[in-house]
Order: sequence, then C-alpha cells, then structure tokens
Amino acid sequence: MTRAAFADWQAGALSARQALHALLADLGEVENEIARLEDERAALRDQIAQIVAHEGDMVIGDRRALITAPTVVASYDRQALDDLVARLAATHPDVARQIAACRRESMRAGGLRIERVRPAHASRGGDDRA
Repeated sequence: MTRAAFADWQAGALSARQALHALLADLGEVENEIARLEDERAALRDQIAQIVAHEGDMVIGDRRALITAPTVVASYDRQALDDLVARLAATHPDVARQIAACRRESMRAGGLRIERVRPAHASRGGDDRA
C-alpha cells in the first residue's frame, strides 16, 4: 500500500492527481478486504442462525445467541406528508398545524463522497491543483 502518498503530496513530491491515484488504489484494496470479511461474516451469521433456529437460544461463554421475531417499522413519505399538510392548510388549518408540529428535522453531516465514473467521463478527470 502507498499511504505514504499523502505525506509525499504534503511535501510537494507528488501532484494531487498522483497522490489521489495512489490513495484511491489503497482505498480500493481496503474496501475489497472489507467486502470479503463482510461476506465471511454473513456466512458465519447464517450458520449460527441455522443452529440457533434448530436448537433454540444458547449462551456460549459471554455471548447469547437467539433469533428475534420480525417487527414492523412505520415510516412516512416526507414529500407526500408535506404535500398533504400544504393542501390541508387551506381547508383544515388546525389539523395542518398539528401535523406540521410533529415534523422533526436534523442536520446530516456532509463528507467525502467517492463515486465510480462512467468510462465516457473517466477521461475528464479535473486538474492537478496542489
């Protein structure tokens, strides 16, 4: 792995494009390993689930294995609900206000996003700003 590419970029020894190329390759290797481990984890969990489904809940050492019952999760289409509140505001303003008062918003942090580029666009790779 070439994680030293970041230090080389900071020192001015690599362009931003060269450093990103190396670091994205490293990230790809790490993500491939994570995918392999997640597949292995899923297989192990499936095998454990089959044993527990057959034998029942068990405590082994400091771990308890059990199968939980399915649950129902309710959710609402935010845009459809907003549209309903807007329509109700004209005819039933009290109901619209009560529904609107139930709305909760929170910020989701932004961050780095890495996407695969379609081959036709791959040649258009930005500049080498350092």
